[in-house]
Amino acid sequence: MFKNELKKIYTNILIYIAILVTGLIFMSGTLYRSVMDSKEYNLFMLTDEEFRGGDEWDIAPDFSQAVMSGPNSYMNIFSMIIVSIPFTMLVSSEKKNSNTRFEIIRVGRFKYTLGKFLAVITSGGTVMVAGYLIYVIACYFILPETRTEMF
Repeated sequence: MFKNELKKIYTNILIYIAILVTGLIFMSGTLYRSVMDSKEYNLFMLTDEEFRGGDEWDIAPDFSQAVMSGPNSYMNIFSMIIVSIPFTMLVSSEKKNSNTRFEIIRVGRFKYTLGKFLAVITSGGTVMVAGYLIYVIACYFILPETRTEMF
């Protein structure tokens, strides 16, 4: 049952859209706050050529600071919704077909419930980890390398 659920989820386009949205939300969070004018910058703003040429680029966050900073506030708000989208669409299409009772009779209630539960956990974890991986790759190419401070 678990393999069938994963097959249904990973062949659906919504999981890949959810991964992309998760990566974009990670990139839109505040990464750096300017000391001069208290303006907040996200990863998209740090790609601006004017910012890169200015004096503030010297004190902007490097790759390791950006990756270790953790999820932003937008991700805390929207993560539960985004993670559940692929599985919710699968369940609603299953309810429309009304094949649920036949599957329960075929595999048993416990295996059916366990398969659904494990599929939700696996697909949600995949969405979060793959979205964060997109963010890390974008940070690697946009932000400067890790600096070593010498005192």
